[in-house]
Amino acid sequence: MKLIDQTPYQNYKGEISFLQRLQGILKYGLSWYAEVQAQKNVLAAIERILQGFTVIRNHTLDESGIVLPLIVIGKFGIAVAYVTHLKGTYMAKEDSWRVLRGSNFQDAPINLLSRTERLARALNVFLERQGVRRALNVEPVILAADPGLFVESQRPIVRVVLNDGLERWANGLVKAPPAISEMNVEELAERILKPKRLKPKDALGSEPQHAEPGSPVEPASEPDEAASFDDELEPSRAAAIFRAAEAAEALDPNDLGFAFEDEEPVAEAPQQPVVPDLGFSRETSDFDLEASAPSGGESKGRWGMSPRQLMILGGIALLEICILVGFAAMYLYYF
Repeated sequence: MKLIDQTPYQNYKGEISFLQRLQGILKYGLSWYAEVQAQKNVLAAIERILQGFTVIRNHTLDESGIVLPLIVIGKFGIAVAYVTHLKGTYMAKEDSWRVLRGSNFQDAPINLLSRTERLARALNVFLERQGVRRALNVEPVILAADPGLFVESQRPIVRVVLNDGLERWANGLVKAPPAISEMNVEELAERILKPKRLKPKDALGSEPQHAEPGSPVEPASEPDEAASFDDELEPSRAAAIFRAAEAAEALDPNDLGFAFEDEEPVAEAPQQPVVPDLGFSRETSDFDLEASAPSGGESKGRWGMSPRQLMILGGIALLEICILVGFAAMYLYYF
């Protein structure tokens, strides 16, 4: 398995110092470090199985600021995996994510089902803008790192894989019918890591010129058969995945309807059978996805931080002052 690790705030050995841990918590949320460690445990369980696969870890999608925890690319296709460190008893019913408290199930503060499904849709839109064929649908999946998590599944919108089923899930990807070739696995990873930035130009690389009145108009060139959007996707056709992307724009979360404000979970209205809403709620205390807040979003306090971030920063500063005072007292006492 080829691992491309883009986790922030860690050194070349994959270690995160105490100061870097605090920086990551301030930026991504209180559970950021716990989920990073959970990712390591899951990767250790499946890396020997996913031979020939490419896994991209904690990749920030283009310029959108959307962080994708694990992107798994293989001959089966592509999947976005959200790794959770949660434990306890949960219920995943359709698009509802509920936790057992006492003797009743209650709505969890963060809906991992909708979050993971939106992450997959964001990657799917990004790939379409990059010219990737629509035959490659991104599969969303939730992976449990803690054996203490039990989920009662009732036709959830996202597949949930418990800790004891990680190897079975990985083996299923290996045995799945091939959708792309091995060469296209590398090309697909390259397209995600280094998205195209092309503008419409003519064959000589210059901007297209307007035809003069009365001048002969040359017929438009026929599209390449390998780039046809409606051809069948076969692993034997190495160039059949990608269409010619003459103008690939950066993925803007505002254009996709992504919202990053902190909000309490509310009952969602029934979905209409139209173009899906790609809204993404930025809940607290989970692996938050950092991005530029759209106009009309959460008001920022001093230094561009929200009141919650300022409170966390103040608490850390107070803790450091206490530590310094303690060291000073020990020095005066012993010396």
